Amino acid sequence: MTEKKIYEKIIDVSKEKILAEYHNIVYRLTGIPMDFASSDGECFKLCPEHHLNPLCKLIRACPEGRKKCEIYDASALNEARIKQKSVIYTCHAGLTDIGVPIFINKKFIGCVTAGQILREKPSEKSFRKFKEMISDLNLNTSDSDLKKHFFKTPYLDQEKLQAIVDLISLVSNYIVDSQSKLLFFEKIHEKDKISVIRGYIEKKYKNKISIEDAASRIFLSASRFSHLFKKELGISFVQYLNKFRIEKAKDFLLNTNMSITEISTETGFSNLTHFNRIFKKLEKQSPVSFRKSRKGKQISRKGVV
Repeated sequence: MTEKKIYEKIIDVSKEKILAEYHNIVYRLTGIPMDFASSDGECFKLCPEHHLNPLCKLIRACPEGRKKCEIYDASALNEARIKQKSVIYTCHAGLTDIGVPIFINKKFIGCVTAGQILREKPSEKSFRKFKEMISDLNLNTSDSDLKKHFFKTPYLDQEKLQAIVDLISLVSNYIVDSQSKLLFFEKIHEKDKISVIRGYIEKKYKNKISIEDAASRIFLSASRFSHLFKKELGISFVQYLNKFRIEKAKDFLLNTNMSITEISTETGFSNLTHFNRIFKKLEKQSPVSFRKSRKGKQISRKGVV
């Protein structure tokens, strides 16, 4: 996969299920919509249309209002990119917005955005100020509708606003972490991917390991992983895992006094019957016979010496 295609895949973070779910949680708690704006300013609606602030929808429906919104949003996006930290800014209509930048491998991907809120409880005074700020816009609405939407606009004090920023940052960090891993594994060679899994088996062979578990560690589907593993090593993942475990079991049989049952458990087999069957299949004899025959040879050698 080329560098360009990798980044095209990464910037589509609007499809991240957790981000959409997180928007729903934040919206239910606060009434604040979330969105994602890519580095070129393109927006992906994480929320349904009816979640957007009706006041902002009215302003954006006006060409002059939409242009001003885009200018303020682009400026904030650029500020977040340059400072590499979250920004809280006030738009041309006096509403507050948030931009949380996302960087992957030092590349600016875009911003998770939220807001369309007020900093204080709506009042007659703040409504008059709002009307003055948008007086140059030709809005297609009555004063009564405008006032109704203004007074229904969510408001947060500084402490709660900062808490929202912190929560969005937490999710953004999740995206950076998962997508950086994706980028890493997209770049490395197929043989290196298998080396990652072989190292994983060496550390975790005592545990229950499924093909799905292994595949997920290098961001592949189970079917793609199985094909790649057999292509590189000539045997299936399950065959490799069993062979590795039996080699460990042989070491225990020769160098410890552990019982067969204990060795079976220690090497990750689900039960003694399964362990005996796999051992006999690979070594052409039972674990008991293997221990007796090999230890007998070791005693003979010592006697000769």
